[in-house]
Amino acid sequence: MQSKVRVFLVNPFWAGFILSSLIVLITLSIVWYKVAGIGDQEYNQLEITDLSGKRADFSQFSRHPLVVNYWATWCKPCIEEFPGFQNANAIHKGNVIFIMISDDSIEKATRIIGDNKYKFNFYIARKKLRLDARPVTLFYNENHELIDKHIGAMSEETLLREINLSLK
Repeated sequence: MQSKVRVFLVNPFWAGFILSSLIVLITLSIVWYKVAGIGDQEYNQLEITDLSGKRADFSQFSRHPLVVNYWATWCKPCIEEFPGFQNANAIHKGNVIFIMISDDSIEKATRIIGDNKYKFNFYIARKKLRLDARPVTLFYNENHELIDKHIGAMSEETLLREINLSLK
């Protein structure tokens, strides 16, 4: 029996297979840890200002479902999502509040959104967000309990479906 175990461990194929499997498991664990933590920053605990530089007051949004989107000026999928968010905002006007948060400078954000007529609440985080991916969209119910989070670009159809789930 010992000789079979020794052959198994000494055989280059099996030794490589075991080592590769361990590397894959460790890598997947690290990726999962990083992805699972995305969006765990609560929007109302961040130091955030509006585009004029005034500190944000989230109490005005109480009792409304929220869609919080973390975006960046360098993130093309983030910008490409804006028209879908605009349409969803028009559909749910007054019933759902859209909050768009970037950690870029006010100047950079204004350059991107200044030419467009988006009717969102744009905010700037004063400190860098602890996010490894963008865009990240969080859905809160009217009690501001996190219902769902979506990592990566999202179609308008998916956005509307997620919003409808947060309204239930």
